[in-house]
Order: sequence, then C-alpha cells, then structure tokens
Amino acid sequence: KRIEPIQEDIKPLFDAAAFNQLTAKEILNIYQTIFKVYFYDPKNVALLNVVVTDANILSVKKGSDVRSLMNPYYQNFTLFEALSHLKVPTLIIHSDTDPIPLWTVEAIHQAIPDAQMRILTACGHFAFIEKPSETFNAIESFIKNHQNK
Repeated sequence: KRIEPIQEDIKPLFDAAAFNQLTAKEILNIYQTIFKVYFYDPKNVALLNVVVTDANILSVKKGSDVRSLMNPYYQNFTLFEALSHLKVPTLIIHSDTDPIPLWTVEAIHQAIPDAQMRILTACGHFAFIEKPSETFNAIESFIKNHQNK
C-alpha cells in the first residue's frame, strides 16, 4: 500500500529501455522517491547516502539490469532452512512502520534458534538513521549480554 502513491514515479525502473535513457539526476530522484516509503518521516530520505552521478551512472544502470535478470531466481529463493542452523547470537532489529511486513521478520525470528528481536517505534526501515541511539543501545545491550557466553 505504501508504494501505490509513487507507482507512476517509479515506472521507469521496470522498463529497461526507459531506464537507460534517464540521467543521473533522474535516477537519483527515482531512488529517493522509493526510499521515502522506507522512512517513518519521509524527509529523512535526505540522510540516506544514495549517490548517482555521471561517473557511476553506468554501473547503476548495469546493476538494475542484473536485478531484473535475477528476479525470477529470487522469487522462489528462501533461506529459512539455513536460518535454523545458525549457531551464533542473533539480534533482529525491526521497526513498527517498516514497509517489510512484521510477519516476515517474525518468521525469521522464529527460524533462528535463540534469536532476539527488538521492534523500534515511530521508525521506518532505516533504524540506524531515524533512531540511531535506540539502535545503538539495542546492539550494545545485546553484545554485552553475549560477551561472556
């Protein structure tokens, strides 16, 4: 639902010919438009370091082509079986307004033995940008609790 209002703005990403005609500034604007939905406060997209310039535009465009080629592979790809074999302390940090649904994160949490999960409030996908103190405190507490284990 969060992406519906911007679907028209991001259409060129899904049309390789149109995407290859875009300038660096146009591509940057599209990516910033997309990433706005990943923030609780969309103005924080300015804090995300996304760089598309004339110098790197070809690699950005090639990266887009690689993603489109790999999409069929990723549609049926899952790591859940492998997650159940993890033997390291695991902290999952998620946010209450992250566009990635909570149920997916809960499934990952359940798949990893003894994993811990922390849900941050009033925060989007980029918790380290929108809630740096809370993110750091969660990580620091987790590390302290596992240092002597």
